[in-house]
Amino acid sequence: MFKLCIQWPRFGPIHLTRLRATHAHAEERGGRVIGLETASDDAIYEWRVEAGAEPFERVQAFPGRVFNDIRPADMHARTLDVLDQIDPDAVAIMSYGYPDARAALAWCRRRRRVAILMMATKEDDAERVAWREQIKRQIVQEYDSAIVGGTPQRDYVVKLGIPEAYVFTKYNAVDNAFFDNGAEVARADPERFRHLPGLASDRPFFVASNRFIARKNLDRLLLA
Repeated sequence: MFKLCIQWPRFGPIHLTRLRATHAHAEERGGRVIGLETASDDAIYEWRVEAGAEPFERVQAFPGRVFNDIRPADMHARTLDVLDQIDPDAVAIMSYGYPDARAALAWCRRRRRVAILMMATKEDDAERVAWREQIKRQIVQEYDSAIVGGTPQRDYVVKLGIPEAYVFTKYNAVDNAFFDNGAEVARADPERFRHLPGLASDRPFFVASNRFIARKNLDRLLLA
């Protein structure tokens, strides 16, 4: 049985949705998915802690801990230990910048397992510095494949050294059925939702869901 480990610092609702879908897809083909999260919580995103039962196996390297409070050396060592216990055929790794991600990549190279980069970054997200990009390229080239957010992300990861044939644009997925079902419920009984902000009027409107930080460019959204 092929065993795929999907690694993330901490699973929020969107990650769990993707893991459930991946688990169902793998199970139909005789595979197995293990979700590996480094910690139970983090100091950046304010998602609620999702501790319910899941159809896939879920492993936490540091149960009850906050990701940002864990020493990099401890994170690196523990990630290696947990992967030794799971012993997957392939690991899908969240990016390359955190100690747990670098440890997962090192484990794959040492054990000769497939390393898959998961990335939503594109080249124009920030100012790029040549020496830093060269270091990044050396790390990214160690991955066997990549799953990215879209065409700009694909172009960037190809520039960093992963062959285009091994780059797939399926990363930014959501649970379509969840939103379809919610929309049907709202259309069937619109008065039930009139108390929500912005719904007192029938005029079309936009919904933006993101953190209130400068790089999300909310000023430009409001101007548009």
